[in-house]
Amino acid sequence: MRASWLLSSIAFVAVAPATAWIARALPSGGTFAAPAAAATPSTSIAGIDGGRVEATPSAHRYLGVVLPREATNVAPSLAGKVVSVAVRIGDHVRANDVLATLDARLVAADLAAARATARTQAANRQMARAAHEVAIEHERRVTLMEAEGLSTREDLINRTKEQRIAGMQVVAAEASVAQSEAQAERLQRESDLMTVRAPFDGTVVARYVDPGTSISATTLTPIVRLISSDRLFVRFAVTERDAPELHPGANIEAFPQAGSKRVLHGRIERIAPEVDTSTHVALAEASIEEHDDDIISGLVVDVTIPPR
Repeated sequence: MRASWLLSSIAFVAVAPATAWIARALPSGGTFAAPAAAATPSTSIAGIDGGRVEATPSAHRYLGVVLPREATNVAPSLAGKVVSVAVRIGDHVRANDVLATLDARLVAADLAAARATARTQAANRQMARAAHEVAIEHERRVTLMEAEGLSTREDLINRTKEQRIAGMQVVAAEASVAQSEAQAERLQRESDLMTVRAPFDGTVVARYVDPGTSISATTLTPIVRLISSDRLFVRFAVTERDAPELHPGANIEAFPQAGSKRVLHGRIERIAPEVDTSTHVALAEASIEEHDDDIISGLVVDVTIPPR
């Protein structure tokens, strides 16, 4: 049915530049024409009939769907075997809560080795600095002795060379320390990434893997799907006849089509600045004031603009 096409499109289109936004709003090849003005007032709810979006002037109702502000499939950043999954469908989580953990034993071993190398390099740097200080002091003494005729020019040249070589050894030791510390930091971050955390407050709506699942580096299979269930909005299609009359800030009411008598309230936040020439509709988005658990993502609603 064409109604399902429209709903899928309304749900799919994300906030984006207007041209791309509307271009993806409806299925390819579908044609939706704005209706002619009704001869008599009608109270029928806007819907899809024979490929036409119907919204009578008296009803001003539009087909819409409730969507979350944020929704994502949470996948690990690295490959590995899943050790545990801490959540199930319906669980509410806070940002940074642990969703799952991967086997990090190999990374932990590499990290321990990198830290040991970093400590060794730091000790070598200290010895290089001490040797450089000794070389500087020898050069200073030979310089004084050469000025008083107690040492030869050749001795001074040799001590200067030794001081410069000791200085270069310090530079090399510092570079080695920086490299080993960077390696240890990289491995620490890899170790942290083996713990998959929630990117935002939300509700788990799907769980894709169980403990023991191996995550491939080529696919990075998602662990769960997470939506911000307490931050929902309505996306709805507006006919070309009515689009110019709507504006951000206008009140809306949304009536669930699933038989609920609940009325959702909100305000229009944005309207696409262009009507699609093939479908004759534009998309609009409105906030939802209510934050109850029974308001779920994917709920099909009829949106109406109450009289001012």
